Amino acid sequence: MYMKTVFSLFFLYSFSVVLLQAQTDPQIGVKIGANLSNVKFTIGENAFSTGAPNTAYSLGYQVGMWLNVPVSPKLDFRSELAYSNERYQMSDSGEWKTSFNYIDLDLLVGYHLFKNLKMEIGPGIGKMLSAKWIVNDNETDIHDDYKKGFDVSLNFGMLYRLHRKFSIGFRYNQGLNDINERKILFTDSNGLNLEVIEIDEISRNFQLNLYYTFNANSE
Repeated sequence: MYMKTVFSLFFLYSFSVVLLQAQTDPQIGVKIGANLSNVKFTIGENAFSTGAPNTAYSLGYQVGMWLNVPVSPKLDFRSELAYSNERYQMSDSGEWKTSFNYIDLDLLVGYHLFKNLKMEIGPGIGKMLSAKWIVNDNETDIHDDYKKGFDVSLNFGMLYRLHRKFSIGFRYNQGLNDINERKILFTDSNGLNLEVIEIDEISRNFQLNLYYTFNANSE
């Protein structure tokens, strides 16, 4: 199932590259970068709830490919397909981390503020490939807690061209949907059910990427 999703996204991405190359003069390249990720928990109001857990940002990584298509001298369209590892940790215990692996597809509109600097905004969607708890280097598969399997987000960022072939980009990725289907059943001392509480989990991610252009222009 995972490989089918990966190949489907890759096929759509490759098809768009071929189609746009036939009509425009896009730039194509690869990227590598770091993720600084966290999640925000929201627990339904309940007399028995002690509140949402405290979490802290943790470092991950991403690698991928991108396509940039000029629309006008000031505007361009950019799509990125990447394999991304995103993590967070419990603030009271740095030994307990949660790790997600995604295939991400971002669709961005770029506006050039200056010749080598542009701002970008656009939606993203991530297909979750795996989810694990990591405690003292021991891993536990928790993918079943994330049956929705998709993370829909909104991206804001800046991209600066360092050289004809190299650029650096900073981006913030704000999740828009609950990525899990986790619920807690509260019971009394006799084991009788009291209430079911839903736990919402929204992703947040800062990215720092280095981009390489295969077919850079001569400017």
